[in-house]
Amino acid sequence: MNLKNLLATVAVCLGLFSSASALAHTHLKTLVPAADSSVAPTNELRMSFSEALEVSVSQVQLLRVDGAAVGPVVLGLAEDDNKTLLVKTAKPLAPGEYQVQWRVVSKDTHTVKGTYRFNVRQ
Repeated sequence: MNLKNLLATVAVCLGLFSSASALAHTHLKTLVPAADSSVAPTNELRMSFSEALEVSVSQVQLLRVDGAAVGPVVLGLAEDDNKTLLVKTAKPLAPGEYQVQWRVVSKDTHTVKGTYRFNVRQ
């Protein structure tokens, strides 16, 4: 292999490596309650991510399906797990449909956001 081909190969490999690492953002792994599920009354939601989170700059808004905010909600991390965000309400949620709007920041400062719904049954 001549020097020109070797340099071209190295450049391509570096480009692929840097592209892959640039796409390595935090992503949501699991939800409790799960999206579109029906659950018994609860006062805690658990959202597990692929990376450690900065809870102090993360946000979660819990809304009834009619748009009324449920609150206040308290955010924290699961004990011994800096990848699982806990969302707690003062009392169990009343029966009805809820929407969760979330925006989290990972320790490497990447921000991701999303929404999902679930239902609380009687």
